[in-house]
Amino acid sequence: MDEPSEKLQNLKSLNSLLLKETKDRQQQVESLMQGKADLESKLSRFCRGD
Repeated sequence: MDEPSEKLQNLKSLNSLLLKETKDRQQQVESLMQGKADLESKLSRFCRGD
C-alpha cells in the first residue's frame, strides 16, 4: 500500500497537471473567442459592403 507521503506527492503531481491543463484550455478558449470576434467583425463589414 502507498505511504501517506507517496499519496501526497501523487496528489500534488495530479494537481499540477490539472492546473496546467486548465490554463492551456483557458488560453484555447480565449484564442477561439478572439477569432470569433474577428470573423464577426469581418462578416459585418462584408455585409455592409465596406
